[in-house]
Amino acid sequence: MAGDTRPGWRHRPTPEQLLAVWPHEALERGVDGKAVISCSVSVQGGLYDCKVVSETPPQMGFGAAAIALTPQFLMTPKLHDGVPVTGGVVTIPINFSGLGGGVGSHVRGGPAFDTIRMFSSVPWLEAPTYAQVVAAYPAKARDAKVGGHATLNCRFDGQGRLTDCDVLTEDPAGMGFGKAARSLVRDFMAPRTDDAGASLKGAGTQIAFTFAPQMLNEGVPVIGKPHWARLPEASSMAAAYPPAAVAAHVLSGHVTLSCMVGTAGRLSDCSVERQDPAGMGFDKAALALSTDFQVSIWTSEGLPTVGGRIGVFEGNGGDLRIGLSHQSLHDGERWMHEPLRLTVIIDAPAGAIGRVIQQHKVVHQLVENGWIHLWRFDDDQLVRYADGAWQGLEFEAAQR
Repeated sequence: MAGDTRPGWRHRPTPEQLLAVWPHEALERGVDGKAVISCSVSVQGGLYDCKVVSETPPQMGFGAAAIALTPQFLMTPKLHDGVPVTGGVVTIPINFSGLGGGVGSHVRGGPAFDTIRMFSSVPWLEAPTYAQVVAAYPAKARDAKVGGHATLNCRFDGQGRLTDCDVLTEDPAGMGFGKAARSLVRDFMAPRTDDAGASLKGAGTQIAFTFAPQMLNEGVPVIGKPHWARLPEASSMAAAYPPAAVAAHVLSGHVTLSCMVGTAGRLSDCSVERQDPAGMGFDKAALALSTDFQVSIWTSEGLPTVGGRIGVFEGNGGDLRIGLSHQSLHDGERWMHEPLRLTVIIDAPAGAIGRVIQQHKVVHQLVENGWIHLWRFDDDQLVRYADGAWQGLEFEAAQR
């Protein structure tokens, strides 16, 4: 048996490329710094799930700058018994040093360059699909059945599109991977502004592209590890809890789904791989919730997600555990205290309330599954909605 081999280096950024992501304020003031990041290594050698471990000096942006560099890093993957596997974790120290004083504003390509804002982990609104990446696979590399990587340095125009893209890295050289990556640029679109509302026009980003030789086979699509872009709201999770499980005081359910990633990262064509316990309706609850999930459409290791299939609730997103409200009240054998529910009192006609209940799925589930107690005024009494009908509660005049 060959045993395990840790990831190793294939490509690291040059000192000149460090300058491209140097924090703007630190560059203007001539401040050196350092950062340590931790990343996982994909089976193709790309980095993902990168986190800042430390940065010095703090609050100067060197940690974010180090993350922005990660598309340029390329490694040999971890080997298990001689076979490349995903999951190796590396810790990378990055030193930003050698400025020797303030540098002011520079022009890219000369002895110094523009101090532009750089963005990493862009929440892409559009990105190439798996089919588009396969179609762009370089002919020379396709004939030789060779995989490769490329990294582009681009800027954003005023519409969230990419422009002025240069090839930073290409491995192996001479196979056309840089040109293939540039042909995919037109398929990316980012939000027009950042989280603070500032325009991204003129800002920069570096994008990794991975071309895996397995893409040349008509097998399971090779996609990256996505991140959740949208999750169901708490009210939807609560409303989806199966009535049979509520009646049986079942505290939680575990469901694994297999889903296709469609347009904009939305899930479709989901099927149940596993559920525990069975027969309680957790499978239907999970399938109903699947439309509320959305994943990232381009990953940090340079792979698409649209057109691939992912596992949901376990592995990628954790177990479906929508019984936590019961767990706070029940010890598994008996009720510890009376469950509390939201009481809602509405002054409106019964017909209008009934139409709202029937027309809005989440409201219907909350009411019918007993998550809220719904009341309305009816002349001199309050009436409660239960079992599909309004039931009266007489008021009694107080004695003076």
